Amino acid sequence: MKDTNAIEKAIKKKIDKEIEGIVNNFIYDLKHKISEPYGGSSFYRFRFNDKELGLMHDYDVKRSLIDMIKENHGESMLNVKSSELLKKLELL
Repeated sequence: MKDTNAIEKAIKKKIDKEIEGIVNNFIYDLKHKISEPYGGSSFYRFRFNDKELGLMHDYDVKRSLIDMIKENHGESMLNVKSSELLKKLELL
């Protein structure tokens, strides 16, 4: 990699894959451990304090979860992973 910007992009790409993997596991469990054996719809109502916020298909739920996790944890994940990489480089 030519510069720190390329390294940061690579770390962000790794973070995106990690978050997507976590959400994919959740969606897989939702489909295969709940929806298939017990039935139901692949649409989900989002409610908070008895107020309906929306209705989403499971692929929209997946996209929303990924976006929420990245927004909430992406920057701190980048900081931790960057620090870990710097520590490893210092050991060399």
